[in-house]
Amino acid sequence: MIKCPVVSDQWPADKERASLPATLRSRRSSMDISQLFFVTSNKHKVAETQAILGFPLTYVESEVPEIQSLDLREVVQAKAGAAFSFVGKPVMVEDVSLEIAAWNGLPGPFIKWFNQTLNPAGMARLLRGEKDRTVVAREMVDIYDGSEHRLFEGRVEGTVAESPRGESGFGFDVIFIPAGHRRTYGEMTAEEKNRISHRALALEQVKEWLAG
Repeated sequence: MIKCPVVSDQWPADKERASLPATLRSRRSSMDISQLFFVTSNKHKVAETQAILGFPLTYVESEVPEIQSLDLREVVQAKAGAAFSFVGKPVMVEDVSLEIAAWNGLPGPFIKWFNQTLNPAGMARLLRGEKDRTVVAREMVDIYDGSEHRLFEGRVEGTVAESPRGESGFGFDVIFIPAGHRRTYGEMTAEEKNRISHRALALEQVKEWLAG
């Protein structure tokens, strides 16, 4: 696993910032990738993001305020604006939406709070008796330099398992069965999940954009 430098609660000195090879500088945006800060409080997402991208990012460990909206784009752009105000340099933020058909698209971007209050087992239990267990998992990444939002989205359709299965991953991984598969994300290895997940689809676009 690639480890990335951590910045917490304060702006780092120049000598503490990560230096990346020149080949990782974006030719499309002239952005110095060593000056791109991934802002999140979720260390699971940090580990998964760097594993998918294949190179380290400096990240700021901070709980970014989230607006209350069912529009994932609005949520991510607001987070990016708040993160940029805090860091003062180009930032990358992300958020996820889990849209269950039987609940008319809920919990959507509120999935974090559903996970904390109901937990995945509770969500699966509430769907008992529902004929339609289809769901869409969406990941949206925003790279924001203070003037332009660059958005990247990954989307995976699937179904909600009748009960949690597997011990890998985090969040709703143990109840999400991606279309075309029989196992939940939680039953897959990290490598398997990172080839097909909603986050992987979004971050592959980020990696392509950064590579130029």
